[in-house]
Amino acid sequence: MIALALIILLIPLPFTDNSSQQRKSFRPYGYYFIQGRAPKGFQNIDTIQYWLPQMETSGLDESRRLAGVNLVGNTRYRFATITVNRKNFSFLTKKVGGVHYSFSGRFLRTNFLNDELNEEIAVARGTIVKYKHDIKVAQANITLSYWSGT
Repeated sequence: MIALALIILLIPLPFTDNSSQQRKSFRPYGYYFIQGRAPKGFQNIDTIQYWLPQMETSGLDESRRLAGVNLVGNTRYRFATITVNRKNFSFLTKKVGGVHYSFSGRFLRTNFLNDELNEEIAVARGTIVKYKHDIKVAQANITLSYWSGT
């Protein structure tokens, strides 16, 4: 009986590195959509796309080309600056025809490898602002859903 207890004590237990798994699951690259009815001034936003060039299989040029705020009709506002981490999601776009966008928000979920994520599940929330010639013309609090693109 003592020998059995010693054998059980000597068997190594599996170790799960949750922090490593959490880091691996925070891969927020893909498409973001405004949930529900888009607020006034933002009805023409199709997607907000975030791609990390070195992780994108379509290549560096393609991922840079697609990243940004994309409007219906293929107008794209590329990111001038962007901050993406487990707590914050914010960006400022470059100007196109005197118009640019900013967003300041936070992630509500950080597991982007979850198969249950779909366009109905909120993943981020924040404030989006539209500027025309550096004058604020629209502002709204929005909730974003996510699709990985695969």
